[in-house]
Parts: sequence; C-alpha cells; structure tokens
Amino acid sequence: MPTQMFKRAPQPLPPLSHRSGSALASASWLLTACLVALIACVPAKRSNVPSVEDSGEADGGVDAGPGDDSSASGEDGEDDAVAAPDAVTAADTGTVAPKGCIEDGDCDLADIPCMVGSCDKTTGKCSLVPDIGQACDPGSKCVVGGVCKQVGVAAQCLGTPIDCDDGNVCTSDGCDAAVGCVHMPAANACDDGTVCTTGDSCKDGVCSGAIQVCEGTACAVGVCNLNSGECNLQPKEPAGQACDDGDACTDNDVCDKQFCKGAKVSCDDSNPCTTDAVCKPVVGCLHFDLSALPCNDGDVCVVGTCVAGQCTGVVAKDCDDGSPCTDDSCISDTGDCYNDKHPPGQKCDDGSPCTPDTTTCAISGVCLCQKPGCTPTPAATACDDGNPCTDEQCNSADGCSWSNNAAKCSDGSPCTGGDACKDGACQGKPANEGQACSVGGVSDGTCQTGGCVGAQ
Repeated sequence: MPTQMFKRAPQPLPPLSHRSGSALASASWLLTACLVALIACVPAKRSNVPSVEDSGEADGGVDAGPGDDSSASGEDGEDDAVAAPDAVTAADTGTVAPKGCIEDGDCDLADIPCMVGSCDKTTGKCSLVPDIGQACDPGSKCVVGGVCKQVGVAAQCLGTPIDCDDGNVCTSDGCDAAVGCVHMPAANACDDGTVCTTGDSCKDGVCSGAIQVCEGTACAVGVCNLNSGECNLQPKEPAGQACDDGDACTDNDVCDKQFCKGAKVSCDDSNPCTTDAVCKPVVGCLHFDLSALPCNDGDVCVVGTCVAGQCTGVVAKDCDDGSPCTDDSCISDTGDCYNDKHPPGQKCDDGSPCTPDTTTCAISGVCLCQKPGCTPTPAATACDDGNPCTDEQCNSADGCSWSNNAAKCSDGSPCTGGDACKDGACQGKPANEGQACSVGGVSDGTCQTGGCVGAQ
C-alpha cells in the first residue's frame, strides 16, 4: 500500500510535579479531551494514496501513477510531515483514505493516558477511544491502584488516595504528589501512653513527658510502677549498707531490706550521781543530777554522797563488825564486807573491864570468857571509883557505869554531924558550934557553921 504522510501528533504536556493526585487527574482529563477535539477537527495530510473524495469511488482506491506531483511533498507545503507505512502509525485526524488502517495495531497514536488508537476497518480511519479498565499510572504518588475509567467522552486514570495517617498525634499528615506522604511535626496535646510521665507534649514529632520522680529513702530507691503509676520502694543493693535512721538513740545503723535499723545506745555515763534511763530520738541520752544519795567513785569498797551530780566525801567502806575475833575487809568485786573468823580458842580481849584477860575466841567469832576457871571480874573491883556515895556497875558491852546513892558516910569534919550521901557526895549538918577543934591534928580551931575555923 502506498505510504501515507500524516502531520506529527502534538507532543504531550510536561508532567505536573508537586501537585495533589486530584489536580493531576483533572489536568490529565482536560488534556485528553482537548486532544480528542483536536483529532476530530484537523484534516489529515495525505500521501499519494487517493482519498475517497479524490477517486469518487466508495470502495477501494486507484494507486497513483509515477510522476504524480502530489507525492513529492505535503499539500500544504509544511516541512513537519513524515512518511507513514501502509498502516496508520500516527495521526491527529479522523479522516484517512479508505482502508488506511486494517487493524487497531496500525493506529499507533500519541501516548495519551487511558486512550487507545482504534481502527475503523470500513473507513480505514484511526481514532482515539477510551481504554476503560486498563491499569494506569495516575501520575501522583498520592494515588495507588490506577484504573482507566470513563469520564465524559474520554477516559481518566483514577485510583485510590493513599492513607497518610501515621497514627501519630504529634505529626500533621499530608501528601505531596512527587514524594508521597509527608508528616510534619505538630505541637498538639498528647499522651505518651505511660503512667510514669507527666506534662506530656509533642516535640519534633514525638510525644514525651517528664519522668515522674519517686523519692527514695536511705535504704531504698523510688521506682514508678508502670501499671499503676504509683511510686514503690525497692531495697538498695547490696544489702547491709551503712545508713542513718535519724534516731539519736541508735548507733551502727545498717540497711535491712528497705529499712534503716540500728542497735539501741547505752546511756550509762558511769556516774552514780546522775539518772541514765531517758533517751530522746532527737537529742539522745539525757542525764539528770542526783543529790544526797550514797555513791562511790567507781570503787565499790568506798562510799560517798552525791552532791549536784558529783560523788563527794569518798571514804573507805566500814566493814568492822566490832569483834576482836575477826579480820574485816571489803570484797572489791561486789562491795560486800567479809569478816574472816579467828581460830576458836585463840586468846582475845573484848575491851571490857568486866571480863578478865583469860577470854578466848568462840567458834562464832565472838570473844568470850568460856574456859574453865574463867570468872567475870566483880563490878565493885573492876569499876571502884573510891567514892562511897556511888554504886559501881559493869556491862560487857558498855563497860563501867556509876549511880549515886544515899548511904551514910563521914565527911571527916569535927564540926558536922549526921553525915549522909547526897548527889554523889558525903554531906553533914553543922554541929559542936563554938567548941575547940582540930583538923589534921592541928588544934586551936573553933567550930563555926560546920567548919573548923582558925585551926592551924
């Protein structure tokens, strides 16, 4: 078949970048509609194959002979016409020679989305028809699953907008036709999904909050419970660390699990003249002064007296039992007195004038007159004071004692009479008044009022 020449199809518009999927789809639809209109309106250029109008025949055509000037160039003289094979390979017109195309494959028209060349085998005319149901590229990364669908007289590549929701409240979700989904940071209120943070907010596309601070103790760290949000205490590791329980009445404090425990302090200040029983957790041991109580300076075998919290007047403890038949001492460990007895029968002196020098120690530790022939000395002999007006007594415990009597006596004066004891002395009444008297063998005296006067 003689070669047909057709005007070159218009070039498609450059792609529309950085637009949404719906905008590109609308532009594609408009472009398709315009091209269809253009094809229907512009007459086709011909080669040396006669058209129906030229031959006047309805069926078939007559090949032009050699020398037909019409084959040298296009009729309109345009230099952009190109030669086409027997079948139509490119066209922008709906009028061609009869049997210009034989099948749809001969209509290799412009690459227009969702449109395909169609051959009318009766007329040999190529035309663009919608390619419905054909998978296509919507030209936007914001649309997927493109399929050609009928829109008016043309077809449009339609698809499903992609879901750009990333489920993140801290981003503003959108779509760019060139790159697809775009997620920009947004300053929204949010919840980071953990109960152990506070003041949650969006920052740089991430929801976060301040970590909840849980106070601990000397022996435990505070930890937030991820289920309840409550603060719990967990013992510090390792166990047994030194700590301070804040109680002045304990010392050597150490951690026992999550608790700080110490041993009770001793408030004994070794001073017998203060009280030591009071301890206050804030200040510790309290000591109060004592007075007028017996005390010692740390030696239990001495004794003193408390004065304003001080032990004063300290002397050795008196362990003397009063018996010459014991050795007396104080036991330094206990402060008790110990009276060590002498062997029985050992000679002793009980210190009493009522007993003779023959007394000996008994098994009981007492000095007694117990040997045969040992007779207590009579009181009159042991305790005689030479006064007839006193009576003598002797007591082994107290020794000698005297009491006055009223016995008759003689005061030795020639000038008294009726002498008698009174108040422990011999007293007489005046007698022989005016008579000569002598005293101690000296005469020439005269009795006057109970006394010998002038006697020399």
